[in-house]
Amino acid sequence: WAAAVSSSIWDAHLRVSQTLLTHMPGDGSEQRSSFLDQFLAAWDWHTQPYISVPAQCSQPKVLLEADHTAETVESLDAIRSYLVVRRAVRDMRLVASKANVLGKSAEPLPIAGTGASLQQSVDVSGLDLIMCSMDDVVHCLIQHPALFVLGIPDVMNPCQSEVEVCKPVEYVSVSSVDLESSELLVEVKVPSAKPGDDAKFRLKFADALRCELAQSHLSSARAAVREQLLTQLYCFLVGPDAVSAMAQACTP
Repeated sequence: WAAAVSSSIWDAHLRVSQTLLTHMPGDGSEQRSSFLDQFLAAWDWHTQPYISVPAQCSQPKVLLEADHTAETVESLDAIRSYLVVRRAVRDMRLVASKANVLGKSAEPLPIAGTGASLQQSVDVSGLDLIMCSMDDVVHCLIQHPALFVLGIPDVMNPCQSEVEVCKPVEYVSVSSVDLESSELLVEVKVPSAKPGDDAKFRLKFADALRCELAQSHLSSARAAVREQLLTQLYCFLVGPDAVSAMAQACTP
């Protein structure tokens, strides 16, 4: 029976993988970024224990989930089906080994950003900065290719800045621009957000030119990093390592 079950799961894995790839938007599609967010959010559920219905129904984030288009729903279904099969493979192996840890996956996220980070105090002498203010306090937006970084200039040492905000740029977006007042509203939205992960920052610049420059930097940096993540995701779904790992998992 084990061989029959393994064969069925392997066939199911091939089908859901192919279906998921058909829902992955092509280059240049406006839906690519949304697909990435869907996968990241679904993976967070994938790594959790089997849900408790009362606990889930008490979470406002779940109850008030935004409406989805038909296309988005199909993509979500494809992603979740793929992850359900991965969970089934894992649980089958645990049953075979008589392990008592069913329902929770420690599988690491197969895609990752640059992993870049900054120290609390950084030397900004060789960096591109855009001066701004937040809550009437002077800040500098450091033009980092992978991070959204706001620093407070050191009045005693102009070459140093104290890092106040440092977030992966793939989760950062400019939600509103007011060129008349030279203000940007920057939002951080993490698909698998925990309390405190999501945030909003209202930045005010000296003029519209600096405001537009900041918007352009954040938008282009976000797009570049997210495209790298999507490339990693595609390689994960079709790469030989993923296929061989699943084949080994399905071997009785």
